[in-house]
Amino acid sequence: FVQTSETVSSSRSISSDEGSITTRPVDGQGEAGVGLQFRECAEGIAVVALVQGGPAHLSGAIYVGDVIKRIDDVELAGKDIRQAVLLLSGNRGSKCSLHLGREGEKERRVELVRQSLSSIGEFESKAL
Repeated sequence: FVQTSETVSSSRSISSDEGSITTRPVDGQGEAGVGLQFRECAEGIAVVALVQGGPAHLSGAIYVGDVIKRIDDVELAGKDIRQAVLLLSGNRGSKCSLHLGREGEKERRVELVRQSLSSIGEFESKAL
């Protein structure tokens, strides 16, 4: 994996050495995400932490070190990390489909339901 200066979470706020970007939910149902922290890599985005109790963590199917190659039908290789944040964020209760890979394993698909992350756990970053 290639480390960049940005590590972001799947909330709608993005911060980096260059400042931060904040976007708002579309229809007022509330800002939500899947509870991942990640960084860019050549193949897509690499998972570096999961929010304990968040959708990704509760799925039991996403681990630190996994590479998200597609979100819904959007390929992430070569895309800016901000696009991944926007694709993972959305309205509470909406769904997104992640296509994940790990070296030496077959690509797998995980469907998650976005939820508000403001009232749940801390990031867990230990490798599984």
